Amino acid sequence: MSETVQVLDRHDTVEALKAQLVLDPQRTAVVAVDLHRGHMDPTVATMPKPAERARRVVESAARLMHLARAAGIPVIHVILENRALPRSSPSRVTT
Repeated sequence: MSETVQVLDRHDTVEALKAQLVLDPQRTAVVAVDLHRGHMDPTVATMPKPAERARRVVESAARLMHLARAAGIPVIHVILENRALPRSSPSRVTT
């Protein structure tokens, strides 16, 4: 028994949303959440990602942060911490 699949074309909606997207450097920031060695470096991560995936994420994030800083857009780094777990000292990595 074959089932019919209905495909909705959302192209016009997506294009309308893109047209409204405005990044004003005076009111925009890049927020990097948990983009640190504790997640991204497979040799020290507590929940490591495959090395190739981590490399792609770090390289893409570095490009984004470089472009943002060049445009005068602030880059904010946030590390989420679970208060129920013992506290460890954070690793500091600059990109």
